Amino acid sequence: MQLILRGAARTLGAAGSVVLAASPDSLARQPWQWDVRVAREPVGVSVAADGAGIGPHHVCVRHDAAAVDVDLRAVRLGPAPARLERPSARLWVAVVEQGVVVHGAFALDPGDVVVWEGDDPEDVRLEPAEGAALLVVADLGRTDGQALRWVP
Repeated sequence: MQLILRGAARTLGAAGSVVLAASPDSLARQPWQWDVRVAREPVGVSVAADGAGIGPHHVCVRHDAAAVDVDLRAVRLGPAPARLERPSARLWVAVVEQGVVVHGAFALDPGDVVVWEGDDPEDVRLEPAEGAALLVVADLGRTDGQALRWVP
């Protein structure tokens, strides 16, 4: 599954953070496991960023370390296209921070968020529309080795 959230990372709430994706979506179904957010202050695992149309901020992942492992990294693109391999058992949440990123038929602007989950697509091809681009990628997986699934 691929989901594009247009401009989702551009707005920080009154509390200074906005959740981009989380699991579960309802606490009645299962215990909380993880969330990815942009925030003014670092929370959990975080990468400092300056962009996405909101200025200095952090892309943060909070998670239950007994259930989910996390790798959070900045990915610089340009000028050549990049090909990222995502194992189908892993879920990726990417925040476009600077530049326009072309992914297939989509042009992703600063503040756009993309979620990749399951086996479509595993081969993620990205390129900057002009010169260079920057995104922050949260790579999440289950600690028991099973596939991490998410329903928006």
